[in-house]
Amino acid sequence: MALWIAATSPKSVGKVVSVDGVPWLPALTNPSATMASATKSGAFLRDSMATMDQAAFVNGMKQSLQYMVTSPSDFDRILATSAKSDPKSVGEAMYELYSTDLRPLMSQVQAPVLMLAEGAFFITPATQKTGLANYEAQIHAIPNHTLRMSFKARHFIMFDDPEFFFKQIDSFL
Repeated sequence: MALWIAATSPKSVGKVVSVDGVPWLPALTNPSATMASATKSGAFLRDSMATMDQAAFVNGMKQSLQYMVTSPSDFDRILATSAKSDPKSVGEAMYELYSTDLRPLMSQVQAPVLMLAEGAFFITPATQKTGLANYEAQIHAIPNHTLRMSFKARHFIMFDDPEFFFKQIDSFL
């Protein structure tokens, strides 16, 4: 959202810190993703979640979060917060992430941007290089951007690697 505002209303934004929020989610893991295939996947998520009861939603969150969080106490805290969400709203948000490609707007961003990225899934030097390249491809058109990746963190950088997280933000701001 911050990148979208920075691109469409540049005078409204100072500096932008994006924590693992890229201009188009599907291209992060599949650089050759198409709008048609991504929108179809997003619609499937949206439609599946629209009919989900709260118990099924929470069970699904448990399954997903186990790969996104390293500490059991953080897992419990994030799950408790996630469990309060409305499945239909989460599905709609996921659909929007899949069906909205902001990459063509990134050259219009005038604000300095700090992109903090998760990197724990990139174990070898080769996969780390690929991971960094996929993130960089998302933001390369932003004239003044900095990309920093934590190789300790999964999805929740602020919990998995707080020292890295706060050091990068303090330095940027």
